[in-house]
Amino acid sequence: MFPKLRKHTALIALLVFIAALAVPSLVYAGGWAVITLDKLPENIVAGQPYPLGMMARQHGITPWEGVALIIEARQPESGQTVSFTAEPDQPPGHYQVELLFPQAGRWEWGIRSGLHPEQQPMPALEVGAAGESTAATSTESSAGVVGGPDVPTILMGVLAVLAFAAGMVMFVRSRTKRARIWSGIGLMIVFAGLAFAFFSSGQAQARQAQPAAQTPAAAVTGQQLFLAKGCVVCHTHERAIENSAEYGVAMGPNLTAYRNDPDFLHQLLKDPQSVQASSQMPNLELKLVEIEALIDFINESEEP
Repeated sequence: MFPKLRKHTALIALLVFIAALAVPSLVYAGGWAVITLDKLPENIVAGQPYPLGMMARQHGITPWEGVALIIEARQPESGQTVSFTAEPDQPPGHYQVELLFPQAGRWEWGIRSGLHPEQQPMPALEVGAAGESTAATSTESSAGVVGGPDVPTILMGVLAVLAFAAGMVMFVRSRTKRARIWSGIGLMIVFAGLAFAFFSSGQAQARQAQPAAQTPAAAVTGQQLFLAKGCVVCHTHERAIENSAEYGVAMGPNLTAYRNDPDFLHQLLKDPQSVQASSQMPNLELKLVEIEALIDFINESEEP
C-alpha cells in the first residue's frame, strides 16, 4: 500500500510542477490583454457620472470580447474604494462605463480584464468638487499664454509718447535754429530709448512665458497617455510608473532610456506598419496632440 501512496504522491507533485511551469507560458502565449482608453479622463466632478469608453485587445491586437471589465479605484488619503463594471459595446472589443466618484480628491485606479496584467494601471485622477473643475481647466489652458504688456511696459510706452509731445513743444517754441536742432536731437534720442525699452520689455515677457506651455506639461500628459493607451503592457518604462516591468509582457523594447528622432517616432505612433510591415504594434488611431505628448515624454531628459 505504501509504495502505491508514494507513487501517487510523486505523480501529484509532478503535475503541480508542470502546472507551475505552464502559468508563465500562458501569460505570454495567450493570457494577456491591453486596454486602451478612448481619451484621457478630465473634468471629473464628485457625485456626477462620467462616461468613459475603452478598447480591450488580446495580445494588443485582437479585440477581446471576454467578460465585463472591472474598474477598481482607491483614494489613498481616506482609504475609500469603489468599483465599476464596463460593459461590452460596439465595435467588438469596445467597452463603456460610467464612473461615479463619491468625493473629491486624488483617486488611483486600474482595470481588470481577467487576463494579464492582473490589474492594468491607469493615470491617477483628480476628482473635483462641484464647481471646481471649470476653474482648474481654465488655469491649465491659460498657463504660459502670452497676454498683453505688463504695467511697467505700459508706463514706458506712455513716457515715450509724453517725451515725443514735450520735444515737439520745445522744437516749435525754440527761437533759434541751433535750439531747434538740439531739441530735435534730444527728442529723437529720448523717444528712441523709450521705444527700444518698450519693445524689449514686451519681447522679454513673451520669451519668459513661452516655455511654460511646452515640454513639461506635454511630457506629463505623455506619461499619462503611456498608461491610458496601454503602452505599459508591452513596454517597460520606469519613468512612466514605478515597477513598470510587473505590469508588462516585454513584447516591445524597454523604453526607459530610449530616445529617437521625433519625426521617426511620429510616423511610428501614427502608423506602425508603415515603418515596419511586420510590426505587431497596433495602430491606436492616436490624435496628433496625443502623438506629440507621447514623443515629448519618450524623449524627455532624465535630468531635473
